[in-house]
Amino acid sequence: MRLIQRYWASILQGLLLGMITIIVVLTAQALFSNTGLLSKKVNEVQFQTAVQAAFSYQKRNFDYVGVCEDTAFPTKIRCIENGEAFKLEASKKGGGYFCADSTGFNDTIAASSGDTTVCQ
Repeated sequence: MRLIQRYWASILQGLLLGMITIIVVLTAQALFSNTGLLSKKVNEVQFQTAVQAAFSYQKRNFDYVGVCEDTAFPTKIRCIENGEAFKLEASKKGGGYFCADSTGFNDTIAASSGDTTVCQ
């Protein structure tokens, strides 16, 4: 009888460890995959950092001439400037775009606004 109880205890421990492993793997996948929560947050933080860099560039140089060439934006961020204005745009995981421009707009948009220097 004790032998059977030991086997059942071992089987239950194995099942419990298996379930914990599955939960850990699924949680890690949800957080760290290319479409996971952390990946989305990293992209948003990178975009906001680029926006701040563009505004800082204007404060140092008094215009936006060369902001796209002189500032090391990540390649996934599209920069357009004409000297007096700029626009940064990056695709958002799950659809849409992060967009910010020199008018102060800084939000998400459904579709790309093309080659203009404004997001709307």
